[in-house]
Amino acid sequence: TVHVLGRKEYGRLGLGKDCEDAKVPTVVPLLKNFKCVDVACGTAVSFAVTIKGELYSWGMGTNGQLGSGDDADLYEPALVQGKQLEGRSVLRATAGGQHTVVIAIPARL
Repeated sequence: TVHVLGRKEYGRLGLGKDCEDAKVPTVVPLLKNFKCVDVACGTAVSFAVTIKGELYSWGMGTNGQLGSGDDADLYEPALVQGKQLEGRSVLRATAGGQHTVVIAIPARL
């Protein structure tokens, strides 16, 4: 289960647009039914990798670092999809101030 705490700006907590700052560990509702094996955070972005090799992103999208195809902020986790990830499993993600790096391998059949 992924828990978050801290400031809410730009959706960085993944708790929805109308959430408050989280001062205690708080479950991210949209990820509660997923087994996540890795998380990564940048300045105002967060990522979770599931055991199935899926990548979810949320937070500030200003520079396209969420992988959603545009620069909109995401207030709840969204599955990162794209041609480059088709047939691949994400192992790990890491994020900086305005960029994201993902390790992906061919998916197992």
